Amino acid sequence: MKYTVSLNGQEFNLRVTGFLEIQTDSGARQTIDLVPLDANRYSAIIGTKSYVFELFTENGEKFLVYKNHTLPLLIEDEHDRLVSHMKQVNKDHPTGADVKSPMPGLISRILVSEGEIVKKGQAVLVLEAMKMENEVKSPLAGQVSRIAVSEKQNVEKNDFLLRIG
Repeated sequence: MKYTVSLNGQEFNLRVTGFLEIQTDSGARQTIDLVPLDANRYSAIIGTKSYVFELFTENGEKFLVYKNHTLPLLIEDEHDRLVSHMKQVNKDHPTGADVKSPMPGLISRILVSEGEIVKKGQAVLVLEAMKMENEVKSPLAGQVSRIAVSEKQNVEKNDFLLRIG
């Protein structure tokens, strides 16, 4: 299994193959003999040097303490890294939905305004077609970012009505 460790702004790629081996981005490899000393303290022998350090978690974040220096520590396996990447992509490219007219008709009432937060399935407008009133509902939860129609306006099937997100 491959892991990525970020420590004090520096990133290391680790691969566990029966023993622990560090491979940096530059390609340098080093073997580590890691021995737990007690609940939070460890001894790591890297090459010919020995290091004693402590690991602890506070408020869901991991830290490494070495020689009275506390450093933030992030350890991710390949799956964690992919999930983190996808969360960032979704944050950078928020999703939304265009609400289109399901049929030709007349917009009889607009039930929301731009900037309003709506829930999935919430009625956003009423479309009158063949003397029947039909509620058009939001396909997802989000904020109404644009309303492209007005009351008493005729629309055709698939006309853009409003945008959520």
